Amino acid sequence: MNRLSDERRAQILTALVEGNSIRSTCRMTGAAKATVLRLLEQVVNRMDRLEERVDFAERMLETSSRERQSLLSAMKEAGVRQERPTKEGRR
Repeated sequence: MNRLSDERRAQILTALVEGNSIRSTCRMTGAAKATVLRLLEQVVNRMDRLEERVDFAERMLETSSRERQSLLSAMKEAGVRQERPTKEGRR
């Protein structure tokens, strides 16, 4: 399966953000309609996951430590993966 380069992805997403339709984005970039739709779906899914993480972080900041432990154990039971910061992210 071929992968779009970062430059090509940026070109397609820029066209969509500027308000171009999917068809006109395909014409401008030379990408297939299915490719544009797939990229758009990937971006929306990633945005949803990011929004969930931000909501979780906000809830964690607002809760007491006992409530925080309860939320963490519920997440563990649900199989939600917690990402740990990398060495580069630590100061």
